[in-house]
Amino acid sequence: MVGITLIRIFDEQTLKINIMELGHIKITHRFRNGVDQTIRLFNKRQKQMVLSYVSTRPEGQTIEDRLKPLDIGPVVYHNWKRKMSYTEKPIEQPKKIEFKILVSHSVSGLNQQIKEHIFEGFKPVGGHQVVKVHEQLRFSGLQHKDTTIEVEYSQSMIKE
Repeated sequence: MVGITLIRIFDEQTLKINIMELGHIKITHRFRNGVDQTIRLFNKRQKQMVLSYVSTRPEGQTIEDRLKPLDIGPVVYHNWKRKMSYTEKPIEQPKKIEFKILVSHSVSGLNQQIKEHIFEGFKPVGGHQVVKVHEQLRFSGLQHKDTTIEVEYSQSMIKE
């Protein structure tokens, strides 16, 4: 059995009726120790709505005063609050993170790029990397003269 709960709450300070819609609350019955019990099952969102409603109560109003129109006992409220504090961490909005990898064939060119990006608000992440891009062995006849190595320097940058 499912019931839609619209709760009308009279606010004595503003003299207005506030309506709190909890949505569908599942209702079940059980027979225990010779007593027929009606149990309302709240989902996580509904519990969070009730917890935030009670926590924003005006000064001078008790928890019981806030819970009475909702027909929820203080023991149930404190149980929800305790369980939510253990299981629920506040949901943080994901931060917009910009990530760039700067690449140059010279150290001075990479340093210049890093300075420009730091000025724009980026921060270096980790150390720089040096990668051998090309290696060429030069010979004169059969004799090895020298080796030219082309390297590439890179640095990861992040902006939060």
